[in-house]
Amino acid sequence: MSWALRQLRREHATISGLARRLGASWWALWRAVKPVLEHLAGDESRFTGVRSLGVDEHIWHHGDRSTKGPKELTVMVDLTRDDEGRVHARLLDLVPGRSKRACQMVCVSPD
Repeated sequence: MSWALRQLRREHATISGLARRLGASWWALWRAVKPVLEHLAGDESRFTGVRSLGVDEHIWHHGDRSTKGPKELTVMVDLTRDDEGRVHARLLDLVPGRSKRACQMVCVSPD
């Protein structure tokens, strides 16, 4: 499982691509990966150390535009620089919608 998560998070792999490599169906792999990703998304510590936040909108189409799922997303990326001044962009969250409210769902701290 950790290999598949590393591929998704660091190598920009897709569920389809990983399923092919593993000789599994898309659904079999997704059923294994989804709960782990949901758990990680709920971990507020992923925002620790974020000093520079990039926010943008993204239009997403999964092949057939009539299929279910969000089409517009607000994307949050950690753009904090390291000690040498380099940015190692890290995806923090994708929120359905592209409105001020969508951004506030993640951008506004509860403190």
